[in-house]
Amino acid sequence: TANEARKQIEKALIEERNLVSAILDVASALIVVLDNQGNIVSFNQACEKITGYSFAEVENNQVWNLIPPEEIETTTKMFQQLKRGEYPKQHQNYWVAKDGSRHLISWSNTCLIDDGSVKYIIATGIDITEKHQVEEDLNRFFSLSLDMLSLAGLDGYFKQINPAFEEILGYTKTELFAQPFLNFIHPDDVAATLAQMDKLSQGIKTIAFENRYRCKDG
Repeated sequence: TANEARKQIEKALIEERNLVSAILDVASALIVVLDNQGNIVSFNQACEKITGYSFAEVENNQVWNLIPPEEIETTTKMFQQLKRGEYPKQHQNYWVAKDGSRHLISWSNTCLIDDGSVKYIIATGIDITEKHQVEEDLNRFFSLSLDMLSLAGLDGYFKQINPAFEEILGYTKTELFAQPFLNFIHPDDVAATLAQMDKLSQGIKTIAFENRYRCKDG
């Protein structure tokens, strides 16, 4: 009968929802689904673990409630642009947990479109708070060190240098980044430097290697 058919369809839909919910909950990434007004309609266990809120506590509440006040305006603008398909589908913002702690989340966003308009936004996130903190600590270490410190790529260019590097050599960061670092090395030491770079590219550590850099004043 029509009634039985309807019940079977409803049962199938419930089973499908339960399956989707189970898949979301086993995911290690944060997955949150928002309607086109920014209300939370799905919130997986990874989200619960990070924020300390259960889905029941946040269901149908606006996602802005999880965002610190100073980021609400920027995130709201991004959300509106995302709905219009005008914003990059990746962004970062902080979520404030129930205990007041902050977590920096890197998000990838997907829109579900119905009749030409965005109906839902599915955001998949990774907590990068620790990575961000390590980067900040590294930057502080670089800035405060009196020794010359640099990060260089195997492409032959500096990626990061500290103030001591600029002070001692006399070049600005812009000048040092603009050309291969071999150009600043004494010609007689270039071959030895290239040999050390080859070792590093093979994962072999270099200890106590010396070469000469030419300062800007010659």
